[in-house]
Amino acid sequence: MFFAAWKRSIKDMLNRKEFIFAFTVSVLFIMIPMFIDMFTYYNTDIMFLKPAWFYWGVNGIGYESGGNYYGYMYNVSWTIKIFNFCVLPFIVSLTYSYCYYDDNKNGILKILIPITGRKNYYLSNALTIFLSGFFIAFLPLLLEQLVLFIFCPINTPFMISRLPIADDYISGIGKTSYNLESLRLNYPYLFNLLYCIIPSVTGGLMALLSYSVSLFTRKSRFLILTAPAIMWIVIPFLITNTGMHSINLNFFIQPQDTFFDWIWLTVILMVINTAAICSKLLFLKDEI
Repeated sequence: MFFAAWKRSIKDMLNRKEFIFAFTVSVLFIMIPMFIDMFTYYNTDIMFLKPAWFYWGVNGIGYESGGNYYGYMYNVSWTIKIFNFCVLPFIVSLTYSYCYYDDNKNGILKILIPITGRKNYYLSNALTIFLSGFFIAFLPLLLEQLVLFIFCPINTPFMISRLPIADDYISGIGKTSYNLESLRLNYPYLFNLLYCIIPSVTGGLMALLSYSVSLFTRKSRFLILTAPAIMWIVIPFLITNTGMHSINLNFFIQPQDTFFDWIWLTVILMVINTAAICSKLLFLKDEI
């Protein structure tokens, strides 16, 4: 019965115009700047073209000096930073996190709960919402890397003109990755894939945060949709004004240097969402 309920929620999500809108915005926001950068390489000598992994931008290439003459793609780098830090919290809730609110408001909930069961209904929706928030970030970022694989060489030992004795695996990575330096140096594509997963997991948990809010309020769909954005604005403000400077929320801009801060945020979001869903299942049985 759980898989039947999950299948229904997946189908319902894919038919929602909000999900299509959010996914379209996500893809266009990532892909358009990348193609603009790629176009600037037209008729450029291939010696300025670096390996595909170099252009993804998780290591702050956009902050480097030189421009395309040295083989950088500024739009690609900055787009990922802006997407992860500013855009993602505002679109993940559009995917499907409002489903309980809509089902309850339209009266469909009174039909679905007796058929699927309370536990199956809430948990299948929760899984669907997490996956929708996850893939709304993961698929565009992964697609960008696949396009770069086609556009650029997969691997090439290019030499940095300013440092002719150092190859790309040392000077090409930009800032040092304190926590994952070995992974970045030895497996750069795996490292980039990891930083596709990081914002995607956060996106899924933020979408679940909207869902958690919807379980306890029936007054405003707008509040449900903006819950992740509100959290993203309020938490840095509270940290700054309470002296909790040990937590760095800039891990989306330079995630390699603040990996453990992301883990803390992930744990906090998981605790909040788990507590909200469990409370609804165990204590608040007010659907019918």
